[in-house]
Amino acid sequence: MASSGILAILPVILPAVFAGCGSAAGGAAPLTFLVTRQDLVSSITAEGIVEAQRQLPLQAPRLRETLPQLSFLSPEFSYVRKGDVAMRFNDEEIRVKLEQAERNLETVRSDLAKLDAEQESRIAQLEAQVRRAEASMQSSRLKLAELEFVAPREREIRELQIRKSGIEAAKSRKKLDSISQVHKKERSQFLLRIKQEQSKVGTERSNMEQLVLEAPVDGYVLYHWNFLTREFFKPGDPAIPGGAVVSIADISTVQIKLQLSETEVQRMAAGQVAEITIESLGGLKLSGRVIQVAQVAKPVRRNSAVKKVEVVVAIDTTAPGLVPGLSASCTVIKEHVEDAVVVPLETVFDRDSAKVVYAFSGGEFSVRQVELGAKSADFAVVLEGLDGGEQLALREPDRSLIAGD
Repeated sequence: MASSGILAILPVILPAVFAGCGSAAGGAAPLTFLVTRQDLVSSITAEGIVEAQRQLPLQAPRLRETLPQLSFLSPEFSYVRKGDVAMRFNDEEIRVKLEQAERNLETVRSDLAKLDAEQESRIAQLEAQVRRAEASMQSSRLKLAELEFVAPREREIRELQIRKSGIEAAKSRKKLDSISQVHKKERSQFLLRIKQEQSKVGTERSNMEQLVLEAPVDGYVLYHWNFLTREFFKPGDPAIPGGAVVSIADISTVQIKLQLSETEVQRMAAGQVAEITIESLGGLKLSGRVIQVAQVAKPVRRNSAVKKVEVVVAIDTTAPGLVPGLSASCTVIKEHVEDAVVVPLETVFDRDSAKVVYAFSGGEFSVRQVELGAKSADFAVVLEGLDGGEQLALREPDRSLIAGD
């Protein structure tokens, strides 16, 4: 709950009773205040919760056909170092898929190797047949050239052998070309299957890597709300793919969020200094500054009629034991005016749309119009209308005691 106050020494209210200034019965005169020059410090004090300025969320992996399930979570508010495992998801299903994909890949590679071996053997046999046919044809041609005067029947037989060897060589070459083309096509299909299986293996390995999430920075583990179970995350829970499960609170920079009324945030602005007290750490005192004042008030909860303005105060330094979730009292200095004419707000009255005070002198009160400056909850600086040393009425005097009325 917020409260306002003066942090400097302020004027002490000095009531005085003036006899004979009231009624004929000698009633007491109004109480007065002696105006002096003082320092005015306007502040606002409110309670808030310490939190990290930077919270890095760790998200559940995006897996196909299944909801990721938590198998390990670092304890909430535990401290982790960069690279420590913050959470892990069940890998049984993905491990089975990965092992199956790896087996399929090895099977396809083995089948390709077998195909290559068989085709190489067949190609080698056909190439040998081509070589034998061509050698036989060449031999027959040489012998035919040597037998210049053989009988026509013998020459015809020899020529038939040459043509037969040529036909056999041509058939073997054609078969060799056909088998080579088929082998090339079948090999391309196997290479495509290998690429597909390699992609499956890569996908499952990537999924396995996503199941282990490490802390990106040193910090404290903060749990998120699980909308599937309607409670904070715990080991064994399913998680929405891509949803935040925990955040790592980087405590190298910490802050406090205050919820203030629209009246309380008047004259508040970024850059104003603050003093933070952490009672749970033995009344630890820390300095800070306002870094943000929301432009509009928002309901404190859904459908609530109560609205608050959020003010964020950054703590200048860290300290041992300063962790997210600690309660903190924060006093923000809104204004500090030195050596000013300061009066209680009880001495200022509205008259004809103007601010006035009633100064006592010579047994009566005179009306003084004043211009006010900085204010606290109880006091205000008078910019014009008073010089100091005046006695001001603390409640509006009777008209009979006011000069000119």
